Amino acid sequence: MAGMDITPEREKQVLFTTPYYDNSALFVGQQGKYTSVDQLKGKKGRRSERDDTPEIHYG
Repeated sequence: MAGMDITPEREKQVLFTTPYYDNSALFVGQQGKYTSVDQLKGKKGRRSERDDTPEIHYG
């Protein structure tokens, strides 16, 4: 299943194979400013990509 991260909760319902890709996406922000994703709605932000990812060339 493309784009689905393996979590303990999902493993209860889906029989995953050995992962072939590790999505190392992360969020960086000021400590304590935001405590949930819902607080980011309507906010502006920036996105950065490593130069060796397909998104740089095709995204």
